[in-house]
Amino acid sequence: MKKIKLIILGIISFTYFQACKGQSAIELQQIYSTEIVGTWSEEEDPLHKLEFTNNGIFRIYYDAELIDTMTYSITFSCGEQTTTNQSLFLTFQDADGTFCQFLEAVNKDNSNMLSMTDMSGHLQIYNKVN
Repeated sequence: MKKIKLIILGIISFTYFQACKGQSAIELQQIYSTEIVGTWSEEEDPLHKLEFTNNGIFRIYYDAELIDTMTYSITFSCGEQTTTNQSLFLTFQDADGTFCQFLEAVNKDNSNMLSMTDMSGHLQIYNKVN
């Protein structure tokens, strides 16, 4: 009986430990893929807006005028670059090729903010419009 109690205690401890661990990169990718859908306005220039659709279409607007359309995905690699830990890329593709940004956060703690860093290290922050 004592052995069974120790086994049960071990299983409960293991389950608790696993539940307390942070989200995996795959879970974060799934969350971000849902949370990114919508329209985002740049914090520094609210006339600059980004629209992400649930079918992978990305549109750029400036002062309500469509500037560009391409596809996007949230990935673990971009070309030969790969991420570490729980970092993800926001990968864009159009007729001119593929480019990426580091995806920092999407609606973290229900902040309605999107933050990403381009390959030159410039942080961009957007606020969710809808």
